[in-house]
Amino acid sequence: MSSKKAKKPIKPNNADDRSSSNLASSTHRTTPAPPVWPSWRTRAYWGALAVGALWCGLYLLAPQWPADMLAANAEGNGPRWFLLLAPDSNLEGWIAGRVTLTGLLERLAVLLPAAIVVVVAWFAGRLVLRAAPPLVSPSRLETITLAIVTGLSLHSLMVLAVGLAGGVGRWWSGPLVAGLTIGVAYGAARFLRRIHGSRSRQTLDMPRNHTSPAWPYRLGCVVVVALAMLSVARSMLPPAEYDVREYHLQAPKEWSEAGRITFLPHNIYTAMPMGAEMQVLATMDWWRIGNAESAWWWGALSGKVLIGGFALLTALLAGLAVRRVAGRTSGIWTVALALAMPAMIEGATLGLIEAAVACFFAAGLLLLVAALHGQTCGGAVPYGWVGFFAGSALACKYPALVFVVLPLGIACWFGNPTLPVAQRLRGLAWFAIAVAVAGGPWLVKNWVWTGNPVYPLAANVFGGRTMDEAKIAQWNRGHETGDYSLRELAVAAERVSWKWKSQSLMLVPLALLAVVGAWDRRETRYAVLGVVLSVLLWWMLTHRIARFLVPSLPLLFILAGIGWGTLRERLGIRTAVAVAFFGVLINGLMISSPLMGDVRIAVDLSALRTDHSGDSGISRLAEHVRYVNEYLAADDRLLAVGDAAVFDFIPHVDYATTFDQSPLTAITDSVPEPQWPAAFKEAGWTHVLVHWGEIERLRSTYGFDERITPELFARLQQAGVLRLQRAGLTGGNVELYEVHCSAARNAARS
Repeated sequence: MSSKKAKKPIKPNNADDRSSSNLASSTHRTTPAPPVWPSWRTRAYWGALAVGALWCGLYLLAPQWPADMLAANAEGNGPRWFLLLAPDSNLEGWIAGRVTLTGLLERLAVLLPAAIVVVVAWFAGRLVLRAAPPLVSPSRLETITLAIVTGLSLHSLMVLAVGLAGGVGRWWSGPLVAGLTIGVAYGAARFLRRIHGSRSRQTLDMPRNHTSPAWPYRLGCVVVVALAMLSVARSMLPPAEYDVREYHLQAPKEWSEAGRITFLPHNIYTAMPMGAEMQVLATMDWWRIGNAESAWWWGALSGKVLIGGFALLTALLAGLAVRRVAGRTSGIWTVALALAMPAMIEGATLGLIEAAVACFFAAGLLLLVAALHGQTCGGAVPYGWVGFFAGSALACKYPALVFVVLPLGIACWFGNPTLPVAQRLRGLAWFAIAVAVAGGPWLVKNWVWTGNPVYPLAANVFGGRTMDEAKIAQWNRGHETGDYSLRELAVAAERVSWKWKSQSLMLVPLALLAVVGAWDRRETRYAVLGVVLSVLLWWMLTHRIARFLVPSLPLLFILAGIGWGTLRERLGIRTAVAVAFFGVLINGLMISSPLMGDVRIAVDLSALRTDHSGDSGISRLAEHVRYVNEYLAADDRLLAVGDAAVFDFIPHVDYATTFDQSPLTAITDSVPEPQWPAAFKEAGWTHVLVHWGEIERLRSTYGFDERITPELFARLQQAGVLRLQRAGLTGGNVELYEVHCSAARNAARS
C-alpha cells in the first residue's frame, strides 16, 4: 500500500445526501438548474433519451407472456407489459400448493444455518478489515458488506481445507469450520498489522449538498427491502435447474455423505473451482446437528440462500460504489435497479454461481472507484485487497480469470497513472500474491488430483486424470465458440437485446445516459471500457450463453447509477424516481411471476420436496424421479444412465456426466458378456434407469457415448442381467430396469 497522503475527493455534481436538521428547517425548495452543457452534448443527451425510449418500447412489446397464463383461448404470446394487467397470476403462483404455518417454520429453519454462516463471515471479515482498512471513512453499510464478502471467501477456503482433510459430513463439522475461519482471520489480522504497522485512521466526510428531498431515498429503501425479501424467498425454493442438480448441489451432497472432499471421476464438473458451493457443504453440515438423515436436502436449501445472497451483496456493492461519487439517493436506486435485474436474480435464486463471481468483482470495483477519488487509505489503489477479491472470484469459476482478474488487474495498473512504474509494478505484485492466496488453493488441489491445475480446461496442454484424446475432443466440441461471422454476431446481439427474457428494462437506457452525460468522469470511461472488454471476451472465448455475462453486470450497474444521476440533473428528481420505479416495477413483477420459472414461494417446503402435482398441476420433479423415490427403498442402489441431474434421488445413485465414462460401459466393455451378471452383482446395483430423451439431447449438443444404445439394453436383458420394471416414464423417454440378481431380494422385501 502507498503511504501517500489521501487526496481531497472530487465533489460530485449530483451528491444528494441531506441532513436531518436541514430537512426540518426547510419547507420550500427550488429545483436546481441543470448543468450547462455544450450544444453537441445536449443533442447527444436527447439522442440517448430517444434511443432509451425506443429500447423501452421494444422491451415492453416483446412477446414473453405465455398465452396459457392469460386466457384459455388465447393465441400466441402476450407482450411484457401484460405483467401490469395480471398481478393475480403472480399471487396464484406463490400459493400453488399446500400453504400452512409449518411452511413458515420450515423457512425459518432454512434461514438459520445461512444466518450463522453470514454472522461468522461478518465477524471474520471485520477482524481482517480492521487490521488493513482499504477505505477512508467507510459507511457502516460499506463496512458490514465488505466484511461479509471477505469472510465468505475465508469461510470457503476453510471448508475446502477441512474437507480435504476428511473433516466434513459430521455434526461437529460446521462449528469446526466456523472456529477455524475466525481463528485464521485473527491470525491474518495480526500478520497484516505487522506488515502495515499502525494504519492511519483518516476521516473524510462524504461530499454532501442539501438540495434533494429525503423521500426519494426512503422510497428507494422500501423498494430495496421488498426486492431483497423476494430474492431470499425464491432462493429457498428447492432446486429446479439442471446444472444445479448435476453438480452445484450434487457435489456438496456427495462430499458431505462421504465425509471428505475428494476427486469424483464420474462428475467432471466437481473438479472445477467450487468456492461458492463450499457454503452449501457448510450448511449441510450445520443441519447434521439436528437432522442427520435429511441434512443433504435441507442443508442444500440453506446453501441456496447463501448463493442467492451473493446477488444481494453484488447490488449493495454496486450501489455503494455509486454512492461514493453520486450520493446516497443515486446509490440506493442503483441497488434497486440491480436487484430487479432478472438475469442476475434468476440465476442466483436457482443456485447458479455467476452472481458469486459478480459479487467479488463488485467488491473490487468499489475499491477502485474510491481510489479514483482519493477515498482509499493512502489515496492509492489498494492492490492487495483488489487482488484478494479477484482471487475469490477465481475460486468460484475459471472464467473469472478473464472476466474479473484481467479487468481488475488492468484497472489497478491505470488507476494511479501518476505513480512511478516501479511502484505500480510492486503494487501489481501484491495484486498477484493476493489472487494466489484466495484462488490458488483450487488450482493446487486440481494439480494434485489430476496433474492439470485448470482441469478439465487446457487438457490438450496439461492432460488430466480422466481426459484421453477422445474426451478432450468431445469437451472442445461441446464448448467451442462457433464462427465469427456477421450472422453469428447478429444472433449473439439478439441474445442479449431487449428480446432476452432475462434482460432489464432500464439498465441499458440509463447506461447510455451515463455515456453522454458523464463521460468526463473517469469511472464512467473505465466502466464503459470494461463493458466493451467483457463483451469482446464473451464473444471470442465462450460459447455465447447470455448468462455468462452476469459476472460483468456490476459495471453496467455502476453506469446505470451514474446515468440515473444524469437524468435527475436534467429532468428533476421526480422524473428520475418515476423512471426507475417503473423499471423496477416491471422487472420485479417478472421476477415474482411464473415467467422466471417455479415461484411457489409460500408453499410448504416439505410438500415441494416430494412435489406431487395433484393439487396445483405444477411439479419441479420429473415423473421418473418421483417414481424412483417412491418405489425404491433407501438401501437400494440405482445406476442412472443419461440422466446426471441426480440431486433429488433419495436412494444411492451411481451416474456419470456426458464427459465421463458411464459405469455401465465400464463393465460392458471390459467384462465378457457371460460374466455381466456377476459384475452387476458385485457393483451392488438393484436397478438401472436409462433416460433416452436426455441421451438424445446430449448427443446433439455436448456429445454422448455412442455405445449406449437400445441394442445394448436388449443384450443385457437377453443375458439375464436386467428385467424391465417400468417403461414410458417422463413422456416415454425413461425406462427403469430391475437387476435380475436382486429380484429375489426385492420380491421378499415387498
